[in-house]
Amino acid sequence: MAVKEFSLTDDPHVPEEIGTKVTDDEGIKTEKNNLIEKGVFKNTYSNLFDRYKEGKQSTGNPSRPD
Repeated sequence: MAVKEFSLTDDPHVPEEIGTKVTDDEGIKTEKNNLIEKGVFKNTYSNLFDRYKEGKQSTGNPSRPD
């Protein structure tokens, strides 16, 4: 558990910010992703391959190096 007041969110739809995009580098629709909520770990970044192995949906945030 982290500081109870700490929250961390990945929001790829913030206008005119770095990393803002509609789809990730795998073509998956991006969505807001709450990583930490009030000090509690909630989610991770992942790609299609890892989520497939886990039997879950992609989080829509992988990026590939150029």
